[in-house]
Amino acid sequence: MLRKYGTETTIYFPLIDAGTRNFAGSGDYTHASGDVRISKDGAASATATNTPTVVTMNNGSMWKLTLTATEIVAEVVPDDVDQGAQREVAALDHVPQNVCVTTSSGFGGRIGG
Repeated sequence: MLRKYGTETTIYFPLIDAGTRNFAGSGDYTHASGDVRISKDGAASATATNTPTVVTMNNGSMWKLTLTATEIVAEVVPDDVDQGAQREVAALDHVPQNVCVTTSSGFGGRIGG
């Protein structure tokens, strides 16, 4: 995904319901602190400011996450939507998802908004 450097943005991504091939809806994933982590240019990851929310579609769902302007001050911002500590003690309710955001800085600032 390409986004403008240093500008708040919303990204969209699927989550797959664990054990099925269906898209996960709001009843399939309960967000907990630390589930969504970001890294700026490969640095140590940190918990994202915002939480993902479901967007119900005709035959399933997709999820959206708003990244703050501070979170998008990097050339590459990988986002990890996982279940953190829950992964160790309980069955996952969705398949972990990674989304990679590249900013216009990665193209020498040549990409506009």
